[in-house]
Order: sequence, then C-alpha cells, then structure tokens
Amino acid sequence: MKILITGISGFVGYWLSYDLMKKGHEVFGLSRKKNNSLPKKIVQYQSDITDSKLVNNIIQEVSPGSIYHLSSQSNIPYSIIHPQETMQINVNGTLNLLEAIRISKRKIKLFSFGSSSEYGKNSLTNKSFSEDSALYPSNPYGVSKVAQGHLVSIYKRLYLLPAYHLRPFAIIGPGKNGDAVSDFASRIVTIERGLEKYLPVGNLTSFRDFIDIRDFVNALNIISKNGNSYDVYNICSGRGRQLKEVLAIMIKMAKVKIPVRYDKSRYRAYDDNYLVGDPKRLNLLGFEPKYSITQSLENIMEFWRKNHG
Repeated sequence: MKILITGISGFVGYWLSYDLMKKGHEVFGLSRKKNNSLPKKIVQYQSDITDSKLVNNIIQEVSPGSIYHLSSQSNIPYSIIHPQETMQINVNGTLNLLEAIRISKRKIKLFSFGSSSEYGKNSLTNKSFSEDSALYPSNPYGVSKVAQGHLVSIYKRLYLLPAYHLRPFAIIGPGKNGDAVSDFASRIVTIERGLEKYLPVGNLTSFRDFIDIRDFVNALNIISKNGNSYDVYNICSGRGRQLKEVLAIMIKMAKVKIPVRYDKSRYRAYDDNYLVGDPKRLNLLGFEPKYSITQSLENIMEFWRKNHG
C-alpha cells in the first residue's frame, strides 16, 4: 500500500516510516525539511501543510491508501507566544489535508494525531482520562488539537471519511529531543563527561503517562488493523509517573553522582499537573505495552551516550 506521512522528518515519523517499510508498504513523506537519515526509497516532498494547493497536488500525485497526519506545531511554550501560527499549522493545515482527501474522491484512511493536552484543565482532578472525558485545553496548542479532532469527526460524519483521531500521551524513546526525559538524559551524559557540574530542574511533581515509541508504533498497527467504530483512541500505558520518579531512575543509571539543582526559571505555571490516560479502548483491540519504563530509559541513556555532542 502507498502510505503518506505528513511531518515525516520528526521523531515519530522516523520510527513509523521504518516500521511501515519493513511491512512492505511504499512510504511517502511531506514535511518542511527533508530528513536525510530516512531511507532513500522514501519519496520526500518538501512542502508546507498550510499550502492547500501543494497539499492537494501531492494527494493527487501519490494517491495513498492511508495518511498518517503528524505535521504539527507541537511546542506548548511556542504556542503561547505564537498562537496564530499554531492554529494556522495545526487547524488550517489539517483542513487543507481533509479537503484534499475529499476532493480526491478516494477512500483514504486518515490517522489524525491529537494530544493528551486536549484534556488540559481536567488534569486537576488526578483521574485518568477516557476518550469521552470533557476537553478543557489550557494552552493554544491543546485548543488547536481539539479543533483538529472536531474537524476530523465532521469529515468522517459528513463525507464518510475513514478516519481516526488519536490522542498520544508522553511518547519517549531513543532519538527524541525537546522533552523533559531527553533533556534529563542529555544533561546527565554531559555531567558524566565532566562538562557540567549539576542538573537544573523545574517542577518535578507533574504526573505523565509515558509510552515507548516502539509500543506507540505497535499501537498504530493494531488500530489500523482492528480499529472499529470508535473514531478516537488514547495511546497510553494507563500508568502515571511523577517526573521526580523518572529522574530518580535515570540518576541511578548514571556513571557518576548527579547533583540536582532546582531552577525557578524552569517552572511553568501553565503545565498540566496530571495527564494520565485510560487505555481500555485500545486494550480491547489487543494492545499491551511491551517496554517497561526502565528499559525505555536505559535505551534513551544509551542513545545520548552514543550521540551526544
């Protein structure tokens, strides 16, 4: 099958593209920047999801059987400073893709990637979120993903588009950067090499539902094969862990003593305190995580020791 991945140059796109190719699919990618680490067999279109004409042309040219829509402005602090740009990419970009699919008159299966940030302020209740939980996003990024999900739902109902809106929780794994776990790993390795003296941290009391990228990709395969009438799926482990617990595990893996220093500038008042998902709907399809948090963190530490600096 021909499969198009928007945002293929990112962390999830990298892992997903390799998995799909191993399964014999013909993979195409769309992103602002080309990823030279991807196999040369993958045809990469260097384009912007906000350009409706180019998106339409790519859909017509590739004629994919499935689309994994990963293109996104996913940086929450950036979304607070640049809300309009975030909406333009995440909402209008999704609308461009949906319209291109509708105009093509092909039965293209769409996997839309939302976020656990859609639940937002509900995180004050310290209860896990099911797909039916109310949505109270606390930042422009979360709002954009709620809007994206509503668009997909409307196109599914009105135009019979076969589509799923997925809400990933905290994806971790080798090769990711820009999140708390990868930042911990990178700085620990820097301290191991004698280049820094301490690890600066912010709020470590937040709870997150961590899922390994390899389990995440497996969940996508299961949804693709067994997904039913539900159009929304949480992709999560169902287990909440405080950041301080995760950091403690990583410090034990370090080769030297890791002094920790609290840095007030790293505290973010807009952070959601408790984002833990209910995986029951996904589990009914046959999904079970295979990677323990310890194994995931070990692999992440190994990655940074090999690739740091």
